Amino acid sequence: MEPQPYPYAFYNVRWHGYFALLMGVGFLLITVIGLVGNRATESSAVFMLAVAGVFLWLGWRTVNAKGAVLQFGPEGIWTPKLGTLLWQQVLIEYRTSSSYKSGSVEVLAILDSRTRQQLDWVSLSSLKGPVYKVKELLASYKKAKIV
Repeated sequence: MEPQPYPYAFYNVRWHGYFALLMGVGFLLITVIGLVGNRATESSAVFMLAVAGVFLWLGWRTVNAKGAVLQFGPEGIWTPKLGTLLWQQVLIEYRTSSSYKSGSVEVLAILDSRTRQQLDWVSLSSLKGPVYKVKELLASYKKAKIV
């Protein structure tokens, strides 16, 4: 259920989903070719099918996402998983996950303000628009405690 309109709404970039679908199909084709040519073991085929399934699922989910993945305004913040939460209920934390080959991915973690347990996360790298804009807008709400 989407909330009443918030001043700021952010959506996923659809081409990330198409790229993930392409990767899934690629892994699927490599697995089939390996099995047909007797060049793949059963365990490697199962592993490759699992990887293909993950890419296909992520791609399908991203391409078919209808609506915002992050919204916020003066009252609070909204995600599809959490619904609306007041600023007093959450802490915002920026996390960076990096690897040597693929660069880094920045994530917005939404934490419970009392327990500091992660409630939800949103990949800032997959949102339409520049990451700095999301950070600037979140910082403008002083009620949002950023750790």
